[in-house]
Amino acid sequence: MERTRLRTVEGFPSLLRWLEVSGPPAMEMVPPVTHACETVERKTAELARMASDPSEQPVQRLSLSLQGVIDAAVNGGVAKYRQAFLSEEEPLPEEHRAEAARLRRLMAEQVGALEAALAQHERLVSADMRPLHEHLCRRWRQMKAEMEAVQQQQQQQVNNSPSPPLRTLSRKYSGADFL
Repeated sequence: MERTRLRTVEGFPSLLRWLEVSGPPAMEMVPPVTHACETVERKTAELARMASDPSEQPVQRLSLSLQGVIDAAVNGGVAKYRQAFLSEEEPLPEEHRAEAARLRRLMAEQVGALEAALAQHERLVSADMRPLHEHLCRRWRQMKAEMEAVQQQQQQQVNNSPSPPLRTLSRKYSGADFL
């Protein structure tokens, strides 16, 4: 993915319809796994904000946000990220493994944010929207189980990987040597 940044003479937000660009655009390539991390992080923050302050958000907006993450009909959502970046069939190149670990952590955090948002949704939802809420809860439990399986698989691989050889010290150190 390519990201272009523009510097403008005036700051945002502005009353003007357009702002003058003050220099050449700065372009950078963003690896897909980094973009996935940014997307999950943004959505998790949005869900946490909605769950913590229900008076500011209508229940319909919370419902749409929950549906977009838990039961994503467009682009496959988090399940596609899990398949693309956390799958053991095609391991990521070494330079992207740290971002994959970050994505795994962010996805686990998102499961917690979804739980809080679903609890808030349950308090706000009307009787006619109860079937949607039940569906979202079922899909969330499935999503949580899939994430736990990925984490267990990762933990097993860490436990089964050979340990690096231990270095032996040629002399004994006293506590004073480290001061």
